[in-house]
Formats: sequence, C-alpha cells, structure tokens
Amino acid sequence: MKKSEIVRKILTEAKKKNKSKESELTPTQKQLYSIDKETLLDYIQTSQEEGKWDEGLAKSILRTYNIIVNDHTLGFFESLYDVNSKIDYKPVDRVERIIIPKLKKFKIDYSVQMNKYGREFWRQFVNAWSEQEVNNQIDNDDLNWWDGDFIDDDWYDSDSGDVDTDIKEIS
Repeated sequence: MKKSEIVRKILTEAKKKNKSKESELTPTQKQLYSIDKETLLDYIQTSQEEGKWDEGLAKSILRTYNIIVNDHTLGFFESLYDVNSKIDYKPVDRVERIIIPKLKKFKIDYSVQMNKYGREFWRQFVNAWSEQEVNNQIDNDDLNWWDGDFIDDDWYDSDSGDVDTDIKEIS
C-alpha cells in the first residue's frame, strides 16, 4: 500500500469517527457548541471576576441563543468556567485559547435496598396414596414449598430504601 493511500485511509477513518461523535450529540448539545466564542470569553472573564461560575449570566446567554435552560445546559457553563478559570486571557489570540468542555460518558451502577411484595410460584412432585396424605405431610411440615422448583413470580408492589451509587467516567 502506498504512503498516500495509507494517509487517505487514516483521514477517512478520522472523518468517520468525528461524524459518529457529532451524530451522538443532541440538538441542544450542538447548539451549545455553536455559541459564539466571543460570548463564551465574556462569560469566562465575568465569572473569573466573581471567582465562581455565573449562573445568571449563563441563563441569559442560553435564553439569547434560544437554548433550553436546565441542569444539562447550565452544566456546560459550569464546566466551561472550571476548565478555563485558571487561564489569564490576554487580548492577543484570546478567543482561540478558550477550552470548550468535552461531553463525557459516565456509567452509573445503582444498588437499591428493596422490599418487594408479591407471589412466587413453586411446584413439587411427591408420591402419596391420596390427597389427604399429601395434606397431612404439609400440615406436619414434612413438605415445604421451598423444597420444590421455582416456577415464576408476580411482584405487585415494592418499597425502596437506601440507594448507593457508583459513578465512573468511561470516556
């Protein structure tokens, strides 16, 4: 394979990866990435003056760009401030130096303490001379449902208690 063919193949693969990442973005996320960098710079500098991310200004910018205001879109501005808060922006090339936060993927595992209310269905086969003999064995605790085979269950209510979460960034 020629050097030019290898380079072309690498570029094609890179474009495919970029397109697949772009297609994973929701319309709202695409809108966030399309906000004018001068506006983002003004937001960062105003927030730096206050020493924390400016939620009110973030909401104003979102409304100006017709982007829904919620935890996710506000989180973009909080992250934008966090990744740029230590940078001293000078007039020269300041817009080009803004770091735009990357959307990350997280895996959340939940462990939930549950009390479930319902029915379990079990089956057992026994040898006996009559149904009365089987009833006597049940009454005398000679036969127990848990000694049989589990068939099915039907849960109709539950109470949840403590919830533990384990959050890991996966990309």
